[in-house]
Parts: sequence; C-alpha cells; structure tokens
Amino acid sequence: MWYVINIIQIVLLIVLVIICACLGLISRLFISTKKANKFIGHYLFSPAVLFVCLIRWKVSGKENIPNYPAIYISNHTSLLDIPILFAAINQPLFYVAKMELKRVPFLGQYMQAMGMIFIDRSNREQAMLSMRSAIQDIAKGKSIVVFPEGTRSKTGELQPFKRGAFVIACEGEIPIVPVVIHGGSKALKSGSFSLRPAKIEIEICPVVQATNFRNLDQDTLAKEMHTFFQNKLEREPNTQVEN
Repeated sequence: MWYVINIIQIVLLIVLVIICACLGLISRLFISTKKANKFIGHYLFSPAVLFVCLIRWKVSGKENIPNYPAIYISNHTSLLDIPILFAAINQPLFYVAKMELKRVPFLGQYMQAMGMIFIDRSNREQAMLSMRSAIQDIAKGKSIVVFPEGTRSKTGELQPFKRGAFVIACEGEIPIVPVVIHGGSKALKSGSFSLRPAKIEIEICPVVQATNFRNLDQDTLAKEMHTFFQNKLEREPNTQVEN
C-alpha cells in the first residue's frame, strides 16, 4: 500500500518542482530575487511539499529570526530539510548547495536564477572560494543557509561540522542563527525515497552575534556549535506554533 502511495507522492513532488521552478523563473522578470525567493519558497513550494509528504510540523523560536542578514546553520536530517526550513522561516533564504544540483532539469535553473550558492565538494580550494564569496552576498542583504555537516546523516546521528560556514562567519563577522530540526529522518531516511508520515519539530535558537565568537578560530567555533546542537538534540524542544 505504502509503495503505491510513495509512487504517487514522488510524481506529485516532481510536478511541484517543475511548476514552482517555472513560476520562479517567470516571477524573476517582474519582482526582485528576494521577493521571488520568499514567495515561492515560503508560501508556495514548501507548504505544498510538506502537505504531499504528509508532514506535520511545529516551530518554536520565531521571535529569534533576525530582521538583518545572517548565516542560518542547521543539522541535515533528510532531503526535506530545505522545504522544512523555508516553511519555518518567513525570510528569503539562499542555500549553499552542492554543484551537482545545478545540472538537475528545472530545479538547477531555478536555483541559479534565485542566486543560490553552489560549491564543488570535490575541489576543496574552489569550495572555500565559493563559501567566501557568500560574505559579499550577505553584505548585499542575503541570508544564507548552510548545513555544516556537509551531507545528510545516514544514521540520524549528528555528524562532525565542517568549517566552511564558520570561516565566513568569522572572517565576515556575520551573526549565526542555529536551527535545530528534530525528527526529520523519520519522514525520509538518507539514501531512501520511501516517505512516511511524521511530525517534525523545528527549533530556531537565539542569534549568536559575531561579538561572541570574535576571539575564536573557525575550528573552535565549529566544535562549540556542534556541542550546542548535540545538547539540543538530546533534549525535547519546547514547541509553540503548529502548522
């Protein structure tokens, strides 16, 4: 039974990606990148994806969302993390994504048009150059989203954090907003296309201002933030808003 439901869900998701990508490309002709990003991501694409995937979600800490550019960092639980964050955070978000997504029909063209940041994970030096270019993007008013684990966790356990996000946070003195996703792997495990109904909880934590880590090096900051996430994941979140 679930096999048939999953096939229907996957077909609907493909159609959604195509429709939203086309609408996003068209909208760029009339409105700014930020407005198009927020309209498609927060109001259209993400609610529709979570509905199709039978995801119930709650979010706490909306009062912690800053009204200025920042680096949002999150644990990476599944392919659904992007729509989850788009739905939870009512701001234009620009993701740091692997270069391979650039070649996905419709999605790749949409991501490029929306100004997403692509990195080549096979080329460490080039990847860091791409990450550092994000400092200029943030200076121009973009908030970016980074998954510091680098890839989805196959076990559900938090993986070590890579230093890229913390390099640009330290060098650009950019505030960090930690966002903890609880239960994402219950809906879709890494390496699987078997979707399951789930309740996901998103905890938006207080902003970590640059003054709090100005004297830390990138590796130390990465370790401290990893410990912070680990402690959060070991406790039940205090959720307040349900969708």
